[in-house]
Amino acid sequence: MLCLADFVFYLYKGGRKAAKHHGGRNEMELRQLQYFCQLSQCLSYREAAQRLFITPQALSKSIQSLEEELNVPLFDPNPR
Repeated sequence: MLCLADFVFYLYKGGRKAAKHHGGRNEMELRQLQYFCQLSQCLSYREAAQRLFITPQALSKSIQSLEEELNVPLFDPNPR
């Protein structure tokens, strides 16, 4: 799992590439980063979704979208 500092550094270093890839505009939303932070604290989609007042499916879709945009897995799907 990426720690938040590594994640922010990754975004900073890859920002120019990401902006170029998306035609000069950044597709990432602050909401996705908030979801990432909450999930990294809870390590449970159900609990994080409850705290964010969204469904676990919406949280999963948002995290998956963020992973696809960054082209890096943010969480291990099988932590056990």
